[in-house]
Amino acid sequence: MEEPDDILNSLKERTKQMMTLCDGLKEEKKNLFTTNRELMQKVAQQDKEIGYIKTKFKTLKIAKTVSGADNDVYETKLRVNRIVREIDKCIALLNK
Repeated sequence: MEEPDDILNSLKERTKQMMTLCDGLKEEKKNLFTTNRELMQKVAQQDKEIGYIKTKFKTLKIAKTVSGADNDVYETKLRVNRIVREIDKCIALLNK
């Protein structure tokens, strides 16, 4: 059977190891939170940029279709009708 002093020393050593491990995990957690925050900001910025690019693309596509650059009259009529319906919906919402 071990001596009480040996048991106490062993317990102290294990406690030190656990505290060191805990400190390391706290530091890792802090670093992960920082990294996560940075990545979330980057994702939000990229989402905003994607929205801007999609809007710009849609506008360019409409401008190309309306100008008749692709010589597809049917497609141009469909787009104009779609735009008119969207404008009508907006007017209806404004009148409510």
